[in-house]
Amino acid sequence: DKNITKYIVKVKNQNSGFILIKLYKDINNKKICLIKDFFIEKKFRRKNIGINSIKSLMKILKNKKINLIKINILSNNKSAKNFWLNFKLKKELISYKIKF
Repeated sequence: DKNITKYIVKVKNQNSGFILIKLYKDINNKKICLIKDFFIEKKFRRKNIGINSIKSLMKILKNKKINLIKINILSNNKSAKNFWLNFKLKKELISYKIKF
């Protein structure tokens, strides 16, 4: 899919994870970002790298005038659910959907 963008997360020039996003417009021409995948290597977790990566992504999306960010989380992925549910963002900006 050519509409998917991959951002590499780096710590001290070392790849530590990635974020895959898809930008699109809904039927009302509202700009939306779907975070398709987000991964941080285990040795880099619990060091605010994930939070800082999403904050950096938020700045990029704000400059692109994105109206909404959607995240699909598998119901059995407890670490992802905990990460996103604990992430402090404006509620109107993030749409959570738990996938089963």
